[in-house]
Parts: sequence; C-alpha cells; structure tokens
Amino acid sequence: MEKQKKQILSENLRVLLFKFSIPTVTGMLIIALYNFVDAFTLICEVIESKLKPSLPYGDKCQNAFGDKPEFTDIGTINRVIIGIGEQDVDTKAIKPRIKADIIGASSDHLILHVKSNSIEVGSEIQFDINYSALLRLSTSSYVKKVFI
Repeated sequence: MEKQKKQILSENLRVLLFKFSIPTVTGMLIIALYNFVDAFTLICEVIESKLKPSLPYGDKCQNAFGDKPEFTDIGTINRVIIGIGEQDVDTKAIKPRIKADIIGASSDHLILHVKSNSIEVGSEIQFDINYSALLRLSTSSYVKKVFI
C-alpha cells in the first residue's frame, strides 16, 4: 500500500488526474489522497463580513439545487460571504484553512461561519480542495488559474 502511494505521488499531474478518473469508468477503487495537500489551493476574496444571526429570517425553502438547508440557532456569528459558488466549485469538496464552517452556497456565493478573528472585506481565505473541486474549478471560465 505504501508503495502504491509513492507511485501515485511520483507521477506527473496528467497521469495522476487520469488515475483519479479511472474509478468512474471501471468501478475500480484506487487508493489516493483525499486532497492534493499543497499542490492546489483555492484562494477567494471576502466580499462581506458581518456579525449576523445564525438563523436566517423568513421562510426556508428549497434552493436552486434541490436542497432544503437546515439552520441551527447558535446566536450571533461572524458571517462571511466570498465570491465563489456552486457554479465554480463543488462546495462540499473544499475545506477552509482557517477556523470556519461552510454554512451554505448559492450559484455565485459561499457563506462561512468564521470562528477565528474578524475577517476584513477584501482579504483572502484559502481552501484545500479534492479532485471534485479541482475538476469544476479547472473547467470554470470564471476562475483565474495561476501556475507557479
């Protein structure tokens, strides 16, 4: 098993991405890392940061993706909105690198409950991503890609 992990990590990105697609084609299980560690990072700009109630006002109904979000009243929270959404990334396949929980997402925005210090509008939040998120980010024309 260790040998397989080393082989996967030693191959170039094109081959690695191909191997991640094999299970969907053949049904085979390939042992791989959940995320790409530091190979890829999603960086998003904060467009709103306010103290707001954790429980939204008004009626709760189905969103555009067929889900009916559930909310827990935990009082006032530091709610942050960033300018990326389901159209650009699989929001269930990203994890903030700060102390924060993803509350929900629309097509264009992601809502976070930030538990650490206050985040300023215009600052950036970094996310770890897995293959599903990488795939959608890579094909979105609205996401700027920077290769280092």
